[in-house]
Amino acid sequence: MKKIPKLKELLRESNVWDRKFGESLPTLAQTSARYAAKQNKVNEEDLTEANTLPPFEIAKRMMKSKYWQNAGKGFSEKVIKKFRGRGVSAKALDKWLPDYIDGKEISALFEGKLTEAGKYQVSSQPYKAWQEHSDHNNKLFNDAHWAMKAFPNKKKEIKEIQQLSSKLKHLIAIVQGQAMDL
Repeated sequence: MKKIPKLKELLRESNVWDRKFGESLPTLAQTSARYAAKQNKVNEEDLTEANTLPPFEIAKRMMKSKYWQNAGKGFSEKVIKKFRGRGVSAKALDKWLPDYIDGKEISALFEGKLTEAGKYQVSSQPYKAWQEHSDHNNKLFNDAHWAMKAFPNKKKEIKEIQQLSSKLKHLIAIVQGQAMDL
């Protein structure tokens, strides 16, 4: 059985009293980490790595991502089982996952830069967003009217654009009415 150092010994070894004016006293966690590093039990990189997330958050992000859906093999469930009760760091996840998993996809889980499957950015003001769609559609209709005069040999295609734009205008108005209720 290993001897657990006492707080008094930890404070004595961390040179707590050798500090500059205004510098705060070290916390128990800091002194414990320094002691462990001194005893070669913890790597310096592990001390500085503070970017951890709960395993269920990592699993949730994996389920939303196209990459992780294609990678398959139920990594989201395995992450929850493997890291239950503690935070998951990018480094720990990289060590645990197979080598064919791309490192930038692992870091994307922690940075929130995922390509989500079937997800689009949603406006917090849906009515305003659909009003913008309506404005863009009106511009398309007007540009098609100009194109009819500028390209007389493409009248058939331009008329189809105008018809589709008119139909789209009607559909946008319906959705816009629903967005007003939100």
